Amino acid sequence: WFPVEKFGEDCWATVMYPDGRQHKVKLNPVIGQAEDWWKSPVSDYAYPTKYHVQCPELDFDLTVVCAPKEQELNFEGFPTLSHYEGASQVTGTYGGKAVTGYCYVETIGVWNEHMLDQFKK
Repeated sequence: WFPVEKFGEDCWATVMYPDGRQHKVKLNPVIGQAEDWWKSPVSDYAYPTKYHVQCPELDFDLTVVCAPKEQELNFEGFPTLSHYEGASQVTGTYGGKAVTGYCYVETIGVWNEHMLDQFKK
């Protein structure tokens, strides 16, 4: 999870282990590396649909791809409630070993490609 604030981005993940333990870890910034933008023809918001997620502490390097791209929840008459909720596939490495999986991406707020320029510096 990563809130994008006026002055930057903080990123964390909650890792859940098979035995039920949970562990919160810091991630490298995510949104500055977001790719494959999809623009909603209804709300006119643009959402990233591909993310690169890295955690040095746990040695994982993952790519998250939303598929299909068209997964906006649109609230006609209430455009500020519109947001992206996307089923996604995960590929990458964890501890040097290849991994695959599934996840769910939720993107809330007014998104566009230009607002993220500050994170790509």
